[in-house]
Amino acid sequence: MPSIDKAKHIKYWQRCFTSHLPSPYTANDSSRLTFAYFIVSALDLLSAPLTPQDRASIRAWVLSLQHPHGGFCGSTTHMLAGQDAPDGSANLAATFFALLLLALAAGTDDEATAAFAGVHRNKLLRWMKKLQRRDGSFGQVLWEGEAVGGRDMRHSYLVSCIRWMLRGDMDTLERGRGDGDAAWEEDIDVEGMIGHVRRTQVGISKKDEEKTNRGKKKKKKKKNKTRDASRDP
Repeated sequence: MPSIDKAKHIKYWQRCFTSHLPSPYTANDSSRLTFAYFIVSALDLLSAPLTPQDRASIRAWVLSLQHPHGGFCGSTTHMLAGQDAPDGSANLAATFFALLLLALAAGTDDEATAAFAGVHRNKLLRWMKKLQRRDGSFGQVLWEGEAVGGRDMRHSYLVSCIRWMLRGDMDTLERGRGDGDAAWEEDIDVEGMIGHVRRTQVGISKKDEEKTNRGKKKKKKKKNKTRDASRDP
């Protein structure tokens, strides 16, 4: 029975972690946080521990991508030296993977407890709230103060995960956290988001009255059969 060659997999992912990725990945520079998450999580799944220095480097790099107005940017190309990153450059996917990376970089229980230390939670929560539209859906980025980026259902999923990671599954005020802070007291419109999801039932689509997202069935090509005229009666 075939088995996974763990050593080769570890070697591959360690090479991805310690060296430059192949040139075809250049076009995906804005997705560096996404690539980093899959690389680090693969090493974690394979029980290939990172050194304390590696963990510290990951943490410092992720926090360097934090947008000054909330959320995280996909790479340093969105953060110009000496300038604030422009509004709209932080996006939901980058923010989601940034938080997961900070959690993965924790090597001890104490580090795990403080995984999100340094994250501007209040700014992030305010930014995320602005991404929600009146119909309950979420955009992916802010552009001139407006949520843009379609109504992909995955945006709602990312928001739900980010919200849980930063707020927990309990009322923050009951734990004495964020007392009097609008960023904690003013939540996203959870009922509005649930309503948006429910309106897309009978399959899940990105928008009310639009087609559901599903895999495309490959159409079978019909073979053109030609008759041999010489065999006709």
